[in-house]
Amino acid sequence: MVMKKNVNSILLLTVLVLVFVFVGFTVFYQLAFDNVITEYNDKIAQLDKVQQDLATHQSLLEQTEYELEVKSDKEEDLSSKFGDIKDERDSLATDKSKLESELSRVKSELTDTNADLVQTKFTLSTTLQDLNKVETKYSICRDELNDCEDQLEGS
Repeated sequence: MVMKKNVNSILLLTVLVLVFVFVGFTVFYQLAFDNVITEYNDKIAQLDKVQQDLATHQSLLEQTEYELEVKSDKEEDLSSKFGDIKDERDSLATDKSKLESELSRVKSELTDTNADLVQTKFTLSTTLQDLNKVETKYSICRDELNDCEDQLEGS
């Protein structure tokens, strides 16, 4: 019976050791599980923050893309307007050059016409003086003719 008591004691001691070992492992695994849960929750919080940051940056990127597109459209519009204005400026420069040429030609014609007018006025003046001289001579000759006719009649 001694052996039975001894076996029961060993068995009881083994069961107690096993219970303490199970309790120890349970506490160890519970602590380890709590650490894993805490790390998991921390990672989820970090992931949520990263998702919020990503959403913010994505919104900023979309805004920047929109602004860039608007700027690009404005730039194309201004480039087109610049080309149109440049073409118009070139056309106006050509027109100006033609008008300046025409003005120069007209001024030259005006100068020539003025010179012709001065010459014509001079010629007219000279002709009128000659006409006056001739009329005066004609008048004198007529008077002399009348005097001669009067003398012939009277004699």
